[in-house]
Amino acid sequence: MACSKVHIIHVGNMANKGTQALLCSDVSIIRSIAGDDVAISVSTTDITGVEKLRLPLADVLPATVDIPYEKADLLAKRFGYTRDSFRYKFFALCGLFLMLVQMSLSFVSILLVKAGLKAFYRPKLLAAVKDCDVVVSCSDENFKESASMLPLNAYWVVSWWSMLLVRTWEILVAKSLGKHVVMFPNSMGPFRTAIGRLLSRIALSNCDSILIREPISYGISESL
Repeated sequence: MACSKVHIIHVGNMANKGTQALLCSDVSIIRSIAGDDVAISVSTTDITGVEKLRLPLADVLPATVDIPYEKADLLAKRFGYTRDSFRYKFFALCGLFLMLVQMSLSFVSILLVKAGLKAFYRPKLLAAVKDCDVVVSCSDENFKESASMLPLNAYWVVSWWSMLLVRTWEILVAKSLGKHVVMFPNSMGPFRTAIGRLLSRIALSNCDSILIREPISYGISESL
């Protein structure tokens, strides 16, 4: 990997110790391949959590688009609401609307960047993506449509769709700026709906290299 700048996307909440370990591992591997002088930037939904790890990062930036249910979780924790409450559902619905607004703003800003102008939405983030040599999708479970701890009801199906849409959008942003996208080792699936499979297929088809953790995920990626 002959590169001097790498940008990492799909970095989740650092409250999960496993997610912390995966990010630390990814940064270490990139430095071992590209050299200690490589400038690594990260876009994440948990800026404070990533900064607390004190990794050798050039910059920690917000994600292109916020994930609705993560924003709802953050607000619910702040105000003491449960996931079963009406207020939590209201926060999540507002998050869906905000997600669409952010996608629209980022789309217009990308057009400005491609025209040689400065973005008005998340300018530092889009500049980091534009100037890097490689975009890396962080090791984790970024493409799936269920979790054992969460019910498979209409609310959570929409939540999974929104998460997959955000993940896919971040890859499309990188590709629209002409970047080589590498997916670091991921577990993939399961997928429960045609929409979930479609979004994941779009995302994966726009990755230049994909690393898969284990045989089951490899089979799922092949089926897509």
